[in-house]
This record gives sequence, structure tokens and C-alpha cells, in this order.
Amino acid sequence: MLEMIKTVDLKKVLRRLPLGLLPAVVLAGVYAVSFSKTSTLLELPEGATTLEAHAFRGAVGLGAVRLPEGVERIGAYAFELCGDLTSITLPERLETIGEYAFLCSGLRRVELPEGITVIAEGTFRGCEALREVALPSGVTIIGDYAFSGCRALETLALPATLGVVGEGAFSECAALQTAVLPERVTSLGAGAFRWCTALTEVELPSRLVTLEEETFCGCGALHRVCLPEDCRAIGDYAFAWCGALQEVALPSGMKTIGDHAFSGTGLTALSLPEGVTQLGWRAFFKCEALCSVAFPSTLKEVPEEAFGGCAALPEISLPEGVEHIGKAAFKDCRRLQRVFLPSTLAVLGDEAFSGCAPRMEFTFQGPPPHVEGRPFEGLEQVRGFYPSAHRAAWEAVKQTAAWQEVSLLPLPVSGAVPVSPVLPVSGVPSPVVSLCLSLQAANMLRHMIAASKN
Repeated sequence: MLEMIKTVDLKKVLRRLPLGLLPAVVLAGVYAVSFSKTSTLLELPEGATTLEAHAFRGAVGLGAVRLPEGVERIGAYAFELCGDLTSITLPERLETIGEYAFLCSGLRRVELPEGITVIAEGTFRGCEALREVALPSGVTIIGDYAFSGCRALETLALPATLGVVGEGAFSECAALQTAVLPERVTSLGAGAFRWCTALTEVELPSRLVTLEEETFCGCGALHRVCLPEDCRAIGDYAFAWCGALQEVALPSGMKTIGDHAFSGTGLTALSLPEGVTQLGWRAFFKCEALCSVAFPSTLKEVPEEAFGGCAALPEISLPEGVEHIGKAAFKDCRRLQRVFLPSTLAVLGDEAFSGCAPRMEFTFQGPPPHVEGRPFEGLEQVRGFYPSAHRAAWEAVKQTAAWQEVSLLPLPVSGAVPVSPVLPVSGVPSPVVSLCLSLQAANMLRHMIAASKN
């Protein structure tokens, strides 16, 4: 006898089906049952307690299932690839549903009984027709990829008892619009909401310390997210390609921001809090509306391509403490015309400002930094102002290959650099230009006041 359901006599189950619905084919040697008609109802006999793994894997034409009240466990992959299965009635005594039990099934709605506390890995993964899920009030864990690829799922009420959301748990839920994570959630897995393209708002719990990699990657409609005050780290690609995200308030305790964390977002202004010590590669790459950045004094390095392609950024001012500007850190920031660099700057990377505005002005507060490659490659006119206290050092590098592209001049006695207006650049939306000009004026005033005090 085929061992489809170890605690149920398969022959007895099949005898209960009407003649016209008897299985036409038994496939795969052990598991798959093919029915001759669609939308069939299968009722298992009373007395069964367990539905074993792979029990109805790949069953064709199985439209509905009603499990008896005695069933306490559904095994892994039990209804995998049951594409015709649109509904299932689960018993109140059910306590366990195995991994990938309904993988790629045709379920449209599911109501889970109160005995379920863990949604296992991949339980409903790929159920593209699933629109509604009623979770029990005692669920504490939603496993990895539990609802991944449920493309029709629009809303989901998460119970207050929930503490862990696994990796990719809701990834590629293309219709999901909002997500409110309960306060007890302390672990939100990598890619938990990756490519949820309709997601607009997210509420994160206050206990969340780390936002893992790719958490909201590709959520193109996400426009509002409030990071908890205790959040210390943002992982790689956490908000990458969230094009509608125009603002984010980084908590005061933030320490690290990963590779590509905000690349391709719609951020218009950025304030990195004091305490941030590490930015990842391309952390804010291609943030094309970004026109103001405030850097913390705790930051030692602006890494490779960190702000590359930020086409609306008109000026930057790096604080004392920054020692290294990496390769192509500000490459292709085509509106960038003014740069203020600290006395602590020791290394200026290759192509750091390549592709910026044709005419640029740099204000150096210290001795000449070590130059790697050609930081100013492709610029038409570059002026560099240096402090009189380091005049000898700057005069010594004037004729070197690294600085030949720069017209080096001593700072005026007042310390204030003659400024010229930032010129409009075609292709930048006029509201962005206006906002950038306002921020630029404020920054100019700040630098003039600081210079007058020195």
C-alpha cells in the first residue's frame, strides 16, 4: 500500500470518494494523486491524528480539503504544488504545520486555529492567489519565507505575541500595502519585506536594534518609515531602490550604515547623527534628489562611491575628523561645485570628484592630502584654497602631477572664500533645484559666520 498518509488507510479514503472522482493516476511512486475532475472535496476519516509529509504533493484537481478534528499535525510539503487547492478547513486541535506544507498551492484564504504558535519555514510560499490569512493570537514566530511570493496578499494583522519574523518572510508580496510590526518583535530577518512593491508605510518596533540586509530592498512605493531610537545598524541594501522614500530620521544611536543601504532612494536631505562611524560602499549611491548632507565628526572615511551619482548635491562640507575620501566617493555629482575639506584629511581617492560640475572650488583647512590617481579627472576648471599656515607645503605640491589640474590659491586673510552662484544644470527638476539653492544659501551663511569667528 502506498504510504501517503501513514496514520490513515489510503484505500479507505479513496473508497469514500464518489465513483466519478476516484483517482485516475497514482504518480511519483509514492506521493502524487491525480483526480479526473477539478474542484473536488476530500474529507479524511475521523480518527486520523497526523497527515504525513508529502501526503498530497502534486495532487491535480484537488479543490478543497476538510480535515477531521483529531488531526494535530500536518507534515512538511503535505500539499505542495496542489495548484487546484483553493480552500482547506483546519481542525481546532491542529498544533503543527510542517515546512512548505502549502508551497505553491492555490489557496485563496486561510484561517489558522489558535493552537498554532509557529508558522514554519516556507509554509505558504508561492501561494500567489492567497489574499487573506487569519493568524492566531498566540503566534510567536513567522519562519523564513513563510509568505514569500504571496503576490495577492494585501493586508496582514500580526498578533501582539509575535517576536521573530524570519528571513524573506514577506518578500515579493507585491500587493501588501502596510506593515505594522508588534512591539515584541526583536528579530526581523534579512529581506523580510524585499520587493514588496506596493508597500507604502512601515511601523517598526522600538526593540529593534539592527535592520538586516535587504529588509525593504526594492519597495518602490515606500515613502515613510520611522526607525526605532535603539536601532544601531542598517544592513546592506536595507532600503536600496526605495524610490519614493524622500526622508528618513536616523536615530541618535546609529553607528553603521551598510553597502548600498539607501542607494537609489528619493532622499532629499540627509543628517548623519553624531556617533556614525562607518558608511558602506555606495551607501547613498544614485540618490538623485539629495541636495543636502550633514556629516558627523565621528566619521573617519567617506568610502568608495558612497555618494556617487547624487546629481542634485550642490556642495559638501566634511567636518574635522574625516581622514579619507575613497575612490569615486562623489563621482558624477554633476551639480557639485563647492567642497569644504577638514585639516584632518589625509587621503584623497582616485576619481573622487570626477564628473562633477565643470567648475569647482575646494577649500582645504590643512596641509595637502595624499592624492591617489586623479581625483579631479574631467573637470574643466578647479580652484583650491589653502590656509596660509600651510603655504609652504602647498607651494611644494603645485607643480606635481597630482595637483596640476588645480589652480591653488591661499585663503584670504578673513578665511572666507570668494563664492560664485551655483549654476542650474539641465535635467534636474526645478523643485529640487529650488530646495538645493535654499540649503546652499544656508550653508554659505554658516561657513561665513564660522570664518568670521576664527
